[in-house]
Amino acid sequence: MLMGKITPIEGNVFSNGPLYLQMLYLFGTLVKNEILPTLLTFFMGLILILSIISFGKRFLFLNYSFIPSLSLASFPLTSFLMSTPIADLPLSLFLFLTFYSYLLYKFNAKSGWLFLTGFFAGFSMGIKYQGMCLFFLLPIFILILERNLEKSIKNILIVFLISIILVLPWFIKNIVYTGNPFYPMLFNYFGGKGWSEENNKRFLEDLHLKSPFKRLSLLYHVNFSSKVFGAGGIIGPLLLIFIPFSFFRRKDSVSNSLLMIALFSLFPFLTSGNLRYSYLSILLLSLFIPYGIEELKKFKGLKFIVFITFLIIIVSNSFTSFSHLNLVNPALNLVLGKEKKEDFLRNNLPFQKGIVFINKNLPSDSLILFLYEARTAYVRRKFISATPYDNNILKDILKRNIAPDKMLEELKNKGITHIFLNESEMNRIEGKFDYLGIRDPEIKKKFYSFLLRLSLIYSNQGIYIYSLF
Repeated sequence: MLMGKITPIEGNVFSNGPLYLQMLYLFGTLVKNEILPTLLTFFMGLILILSIISFGKRFLFLNYSFIPSLSLASFPLTSFLMSTPIADLPLSLFLFLTFYSYLLYKFNAKSGWLFLTGFFAGFSMGIKYQGMCLFFLLPIFILILERNLEKSIKNILIVFLISIILVLPWFIKNIVYTGNPFYPMLFNYFGGKGWSEENNKRFLEDLHLKSPFKRLSLLYHVNFSSKVFGAGGIIGPLLLIFIPFSFFRRKDSVSNSLLMIALFSLFPFLTSGNLRYSYLSILLLSLFIPYGIEELKKFKGLKFIVFITFLIIIVSNSFTSFSHLNLVNPALNLVLGKEKKEDFLRNNLPFQKGIVFINKNLPSDSLILFLYEARTAYVRRKFISATPYDNNILKDILKRNIAPDKMLEELKNKGITHIFLNESEMNRIEGKFDYLGIRDPEIKKKFYSFLLRLSLIYSNQGIYIYSLF
């Protein structure tokens, strides 16, 4: 937006994925300000909740059609996603609408719904690579519903032709800028500009849990612990209590296919430990809570207990959601107009004070090297930054056996005038990745010797800005 054109962003691997949602958020920012993308996400959440009410009535014949939407709305995870402009809730919305549209096509026999299925599928894939799970899930869904191979194949081809046309621009962009249509995925097959085996290993390792014990502990944390908000929040024990009893109910092909999709969609959560990656699974499983309630009510004397248990969990979930909302996403005061943008940024993002210093005090021709900080949206000077997965100029220099004075000279020759360092992120990233290699005592000594040769011009809350001159 600042450059006024489409341009590759070096040092940010996430700028090379499908970006339909980011384009929508960018449009919102251009029309109004940074608050509008959050409101867009909130309204997408409302659409999702209303869609679930309609879906439950139409296809699952639920006696308590309000229960899935009420349950989903009460989840602390939902309040987190509805108040945060990230891809997981919009992705889940469009994935859900993909399956919803196909069911409407099947039972109404109007081709418009089939085309809309392709549109929603294409938009899902254009939001996040995870949307490409439809290449696996949607054909199975269609085959289960149709039970007619010829018709199923025809519909699958139509849907995927439309969806591929919609997502193709992002693949072409990636080929032009990186040489890999799915950058950085499938690196071993397509390669990728500015990406290496080391980058790929670091990226993939961060996506997967290494310990089987951690996978088992996830069930406890997402249901009862409030310590995982940073990874997407919790859901409370509703699903854990009622879903197992729903399996006793006899189901039709629609219910069975949805349950299969829900179980498959848990895979990202079970491998990464991040619950928001499997939000589609959570919302689909919510549809089966009424089935579990109905099965439990068959036991004599349990009707009242089931009602009270459900009510207590809903109230508890809602209380947890509201009590954590301002802690997890303090932007609520900003959205409600109770706090100015400048005050919000300064009070909630310690690194923002350093960025304000840069914009006010550094010469307009400065070039800042950001270390351990990739959140540079408000920087109004030229800069070089990198995510923990990407390459870093200083890392390449530290690997070579040169003196700190030579390091300083080399950075000056590259035009770098200042260095911005986030100490808390340094401790986190180095502990996780050994990003600059400073676990090695020699490299660590060289790194700090190099910093001592610079002039410290700003220091506040673990944010340091150095001048190279």
